[in-house]
Amino acid sequence: MNCITPEKECIGCSACYTICPEKAISMIQDAKGFYTAFIDSIKCIDCGLCKKQCPLHLKNNFRTNKEVVSCRYMFRKDEMVRESSCSGGVFYALAEYTLNNGGVVCGCIWDDHYVAKHICTTNIEDVKKMRGSKYVQSDMGECFSEIKTYIDRGIRVLFCGTGCQTTALTNMIDKNRERLLTCAVVCGGVPSPAVWDYYIKAVEKQNGSRVKKLEMRSKKHGWIMPEIEIELDNRKNILEVLLQENLYGTNFGEGLFINDQCMKCKFKLNSVVADILLSDDWGITGKRLRKSKNKGSSAVIALTSRGNDYLNIIDEEMFTENGDISDIIKSHHVLTQNHIPNKYRSSFFENFDENNILSLLNENYQRWQNRVAMSPFVKLLYKFKIYSVVYVWKWKIKNRGGFLS
Repeated sequence: MNCITPEKECIGCSACYTICPEKAISMIQDAKGFYTAFIDSIKCIDCGLCKKQCPLHLKNNFRTNKEVVSCRYMFRKDEMVRESSCSGGVFYALAEYTLNNGGVVCGCIWDDHYVAKHICTTNIEDVKKMRGSKYVQSDMGECFSEIKTYIDRGIRVLFCGTGCQTTALTNMIDKNRERLLTCAVVCGGVPSPAVWDYYIKAVEKQNGSRVKKLEMRSKKHGWIMPEIEIELDNRKNILEVLLQENLYGTNFGEGLFINDQCMKCKFKLNSVVADILLSDDWGITGKRLRKSKNKGSSAVIALTSRGNDYLNIIDEEMFTENGDISDIIKSHHVLTQNHIPNKYRSSFFENFDENNILSLLNENYQRWQNRVAMSPFVKLLYKFKIYSVVYVWKWKIKNRGGFLS
């Protein structure tokens, strides 16, 4: 079986798999664990539809900053909803509106084995599972096909995914696009599902217990310093700063196991096709942090008038402050810049397996620690699990003028 595009370029969006009239394409995990489109040359009739639908082959989809319709900082007024979301609860508000008006929502959930999967639903309980970050490539399953069917039947669909996924889906829906609302999460690259699977299994083996509950962005100590929280059946609880203490999270941030194509992403701000871009409000002011009670705030960019209209519809439920695209870019480098390749990435993928995953992640984590020269004081804060608390207070003092206003 051959790959539709060179294997290192496939983003695993499943558009070609969905459109193939002969079912000659399969989504299979490659040697690095990424979902990749492979074609059965015996079944293939060389119709060319797969390449036509591939977002990597699209032309004339580039955007400019002038096409940004609006920029806002938003978070849900309902504190409980906001606390349950990874940032400000904007997606959940859009999803509620969609369901209340007879629509369908498609987003990513954890299945019972903590595999990230996209599903389509009309059930608010499923939508609740879509909240929260999943830093791993998702299995798209039959979602694109289901969405096309819903739209052909006159049903509106809200889709949330990465920029490459929203671009692929929009290109595939050639009729009645007004029934599709796409939200692209600002993304710094998708990690390998195999690495994530091996990591979770290793954590379970190390602790002699199954994972009962998982939050990649726990707000136990607030939103501004993301922590991963893993609750095990034996009542043990793991709580670590995601990008500075946790083995998986830190190495993800270092780009150790993200997709090849993410290193040269073609779906940045000026080229992504989506109605709305969603991200955390990483440029948050002290005033917004106080108003949100450090429970989450979103930076939201409307790329189309339809996206802007939907944001206006949910505006009454949100605290909203107008933003500026240049300010958002300053605090979200991944909007315009690609990930710096990790020089140990090739070696990692050549050697990783289920038995050595923790040792390999720890080896690269030690390199990171040596490079950033973490002070003994900071190491003590990590040891006693109070780094996040100290960080938040340090941030408040640094921004006390805005925080106290």
